[in-house]
Amino acid sequence: MLKELEIIFVPSKRRHPQTNGKMEKFFHILDTEFDERFETLEEFFYYYNNERPSEAVDYMTPNQAYKKRL
Repeated sequence: MLKELEIIFVPSKRRHPQTNGKMEKFFHILDTEFDERFETLEEFFYYYNNERPSEAVDYMTPNQAYKKRL
């Protein structure tokens, strides 16, 4: 499928924040904040994107930050 879409897959090193920092940070948040409040990953993703303020985007939610940039 990647070839059909002309997307080049470039893997990065596991647990190497310098090359994969955003995903490493997300998985850290998932590991530390996914708890009994959530029954499914979908519930956590909704919380993460729509309710949880992020210091990285001036304490907005990711969804608010995205809409602000449109």
